[in-house]
Amino acid sequence: MRQRVALVFKYTVYTLLIVNVWLLFRAAGADLVPYKALDQIGWLLILGVFEWETRSPPSDGRRRLFGWPLALEVTGYAFALYALVNYVLDVIWIDIGNSIVWLAISAMIWLDVLVPVHIDTAVHRRRTAIKRLLYSGTVLFAVLWGIEGALLDFYDAALWILCFFAIEMNLLRLEMPARRAARS
Repeated sequence: MRQRVALVFKYTVYTLLIVNVWLLFRAAGADLVPYKALDQIGWLLILGVFEWETRSPPSDGRRRLFGWPLALEVTGYAFALYALVNYVLDVIWIDIGNSIVWLAISAMIWLDVLVPVHIDTAVHRRRTAIKRLLYSGTVLFAVLWGIEGALLDFYDAALWILCFFAIEMNLLRLEMPARRAARS
């Protein structure tokens, strides 16, 4: 039952995020800044690959990041970095900070995926502490957008946080069997 609720939550949030991206594009209309659109598309690609990579452990123990997922991931990061450069050029401080924090979170997730550590280690606790600090930054940026009255940006940020929470839940689910095995 708990897994079913988690699955419904995850795909509901993913669906809301896709609708939100469409709403952002629609709200911007002719004023849509191309790099902001690429930023959204890039992070959708990154999220999709994270979901694919973390949804279940690979049967042979090897990571599945090669071929088309790698191409999607690289494209997503290229779009996100292109947007970050443009945020810097346009001096949009909230977007600059938010982009840097999300890229750091992404790096931490990849570290967890590619170099897993046992859940009861100091390394795992340090990684978790760093990610908590980074996620706190994303919440801060969301609040700042809310204070500025940019409610669609606030809503967008909240959805991204929830979507990455789903990825973190995937990672936790992958770590739990190792934790149970260690206790046996």
